[in-house]
Amino acid sequence: MVAVGLVLIWPEQLRTLALFLVAVAIVLATKELIRYLTGGFLKMAARSFPIGDRVEVNNLRGDVINQTMLTTTIMEIGPGQLTHQYTGRSIALPSSIFLSAAGDQRDLHRRLRPAHVQGAAGRR
Repeated sequence: MVAVGLVLIWPEQLRTLALFLVAVAIVLATKELIRYLTGGFLKMAARSFPIGDRVEVNNLRGDVINQTMLTTTIMEIGPGQLTHQYTGRSIALPSSIFLSAAGDQRDLHRRLRPAHVQGAAGRR
């Protein structure tokens, strides 16, 4: 009886409250998707790092082997900062991590190219 009375007395206010609760539920449900897409747009717009670059994010270090709008997959390197051996694990980093985490990037192609090859190509 009370519920019927409330619906008859305040139908417009109850409809507004219901729409507000649905909107809050949608925002909470899609919050992570929005963060993933925003991080993906940031990666693409800034052209942060191509496949093959070495990245470090949240103490995870590795070579980028694949990129999509929602994730970046790295081949993990470790243990420790001085080791350059693959651990055998591939890690999919969500794009949202690039919005909040500090990272580091190294271009392996330039660093691994031997000096004598660069000099020989420059003389031709």
